[in-house]
Amino acid sequence: MHLFGLNIPDLFYRHWHGSFECDTRNGDSKVSWDWVCLLGETWAKHGEQVASARQFLPGSFDRPPRNPAEKISSGYKCWEFLNWFYGMAPGFLYGILPEQYWKHYCKLVAAVRIVFQRRSSAAQRTRAHILLSDFAHDYEVLYVRRKVSRIHFVPQCMHSITHAPTETCRVGSLICTCQFAMERIIGDLGAEIRQPLNPFANLSQRALRRARVNALTTMLPDLDNATMPTSSKVPLVDMGDNYTLLHPREPRSHPVGDDEDIVILRYIEDCVGPVHACACWVDNMRSCVQRWARCRLPNGQICRSAWKEVANGMTQTARNVRVSSLYYLQQVQYYFRCTFGGQLQTLALISKYGPLDQTLLQLSSGVVWAAQLPEPPCRQLEVIDIKGIVATVAMIPCNSLPCAMSSVCKGQVYFAMDKLGVDIDDIVGALERRVYISCCNILGVINSGSCNFGGLRPNRRRVAQPLTRETRAPICSCSHGEVGVYCSCSHEKNTQPAELNTGPAAKAYK
Repeated sequence: MHLFGLNIPDLFYRHWHGSFECDTRNGDSKVSWDWVCLLGETWAKHGEQVASARQFLPGSFDRPPRNPAEKISSGYKCWEFLNWFYGMAPGFLYGILPEQYWKHYCKLVAAVRIVFQRRSSAAQRTRAHILLSDFAHDYEVLYVRRKVSRIHFVPQCMHSITHAPTETCRVGSLICTCQFAMERIIGDLGAEIRQPLNPFANLSQRALRRARVNALTTMLPDLDNATMPTSSKVPLVDMGDNYTLLHPREPRSHPVGDDEDIVILRYIEDCVGPVHACACWVDNMRSCVQRWARCRLPNGQICRSAWKEVANGMTQTARNVRVSSLYYLQQVQYYFRCTFGGQLQTLALISKYGPLDQTLLQLSSGVVWAAQLPEPPCRQLEVIDIKGIVATVAMIPCNSLPCAMSSVCKGQVYFAMDKLGVDIDDIVGALERRVYISCCNILGVINSGSCNFGGLRPNRRRVAQPLTRETRAPICSCSHGEVGVYCSCSHEKNTQPAELNTGPAAKAYK
């Protein structure tokens, strides 16, 4: 949290802002600092871009960053630094930072986005290690340049970042073991204090109760199978696999536009053939659909649609989505349900963004995904299964970025921004969707001593033993292994972290 969220952003802010102390006694001069670019009007304009991008961030992106030119020294929060430095700045600083410094900075962003994932494969961790090793080596070449007068440019955090991928192999995902989890539990337990006269005794008892409930629900998951209460007055459809259609919904079906009619018919034809598609869509449904506005994903994010966001003038946009494991940028127009092939299907009508700029994608180490959204005469509509939507992304406009679209179809240029550590929402979203069984009922089972788990009879004085190195899940060293996930391979499990310093730059840095 503090390493990537505060120390590293502060280090490079001082570089680009030129606020580092210049050691003139040992021959250094600010004239040679060619990386200084965020000054005067350039810094003020960048701050306005960051502040104006707030409306393009979905509500699930936590705290949107404020104008850094005005607020960076006024209690700028950690999540504001993360969203600004690793989300918006790579796109906004293109053409402002000199190219060699911008490419160097994008290596850091690409690696941190991998490190912040809750699940990561061995190949991803190896790539993150190589990127961070190259970044640390190039930092000394570009910024320090082996000058004695710039020793203070190299704080301890520049060394610590190279250990992040290997620490993931040793202790698990850093997003789950860093200060975020600790501060979250401090806030939760602090809110539960109900005895001001004995706050610390009350806090310890609340923490003990939380630990007992967590231990019991871990050993007996069936105790935690309650579902979200629903109202008959609010339209809601559970589609399985933790996908849920949410209101608002049209009261009745309405005819679709001509271009939408053709796209939906072609999708049904691909599924059941032309004859059945015509009978289903034209004869039975009469080219009419009942539109839905929102969908809740398994990670807890709420995907909206242009149907209601445009009409209601939403202050934050949440209709841009990433589909399947591949990075397709699409904008949801609306959701609907259609029966064909003997099954009721839940689909989404989407508008596709233009092709990505491959040159920019390669220069940025896969960080900046820039594309145009064609205007209505040239927009490309498509129908997809709603369960192909993986996550909600932010599409932020930035006309300074190049684009690969032809000159025939014009449109605003956007770059994509994922929420950092988006799959951590698998945990948070699951917690928000469940209604927990009363702690008192669970503690009644524990304190009564009436349960027996493998010969262990819990009581008020017994505390659960922490996991040891021997009881921790083995880590698979194959290419598809994931931290904390058992592998189905037949080969022997490896409990030691794999050696990751394989890149040429990593060896040079070592």
